[in-house]
Amino acid sequence: MKTTYVLSVIVCGLLFTSCASIPMYSEHVYSIDFRKYSEQGFIITPTDNINREYTSLADIEMVFTFGYTEKKIVTRRGFSQSEVKDDLYIDKNTLRSKKPRGDNWFTPTPEYVLDQFVQYAKSIGADAIVNFKSIKIESYPGKVTLSGFAIKILD
Repeated sequence: MKTTYVLSVIVCGLLFTSCASIPMYSEHVYSIDFRKYSEQGFIITPTDNINREYTSLADIEMVFTFGYTEKKIVTRRGFSQSEVKDDLYIDKNTLRSKKPRGDNWFTPTPEYVLDQFVQYAKSIGADAIVNFKSIKIESYPGKVTLSGFAIKILD
């Protein structure tokens, strides 16, 4: 009986230590593709060196906080494109959290946040963004911040 008890303690100990969190090597590439806007003649650059005359319009900062929406959002897998609204998607593995998430949780895609940013800049008359910056914060619930200086090129 004593041997069985000791053996079960050892087995349980091995099981629990095998479940310990071990940091795994990984590589991630985060990229925002500007080609769509370049083809439309809209300039986005991380510098302020544009070498053209321009009019200053606005300093813009947009913050996208991941979270719940009032509408149900569906994942891309298993649904036709017509059922997926805009570029919003649910990726339940994007943020590591023990908080429960349902069908109303969404994380905006890089394309979505950049499109919203450019649409706003165009709405105030800009045809370029200089000093563009993108910051992703992965703490719960997660945020993406885009910022830049909107200008109107004169020539």
